[in-house]
Amino acid sequence: MARENHSQYAILGLLTTDCRTGYSIKQMIDTSLNHFWKISYGQVYPSLKVLVEKGYASVENQVQESKPDKKEYTITAEGERVLKEWIQ
Repeated sequence: MARENHSQYAILGLLTTDCRTGYSIKQMIDTSLNHFWKISYGQVYPSLKVLVEKGYASVENQVQESKPDKKEYTITAEGERVLKEWIQ
């Protein structure tokens, strides 16, 4: 039996804060949640992609001068509903 991926819910929860990029999500986990939860960029970015595909998050490309475009994620109303259900 496959285990449920709770990382997606944690990432949804972080999207309710000022964390809007994969990098900022990883940094938040490393600085404040690292003592009980570890995650790699190889988990963060695929999870964000799945959340967007499910309609739980949306993504917008932000153009940066002299840097690659930055993807900023936001939680959708459906994502908030799913997160609240999971928390309960």
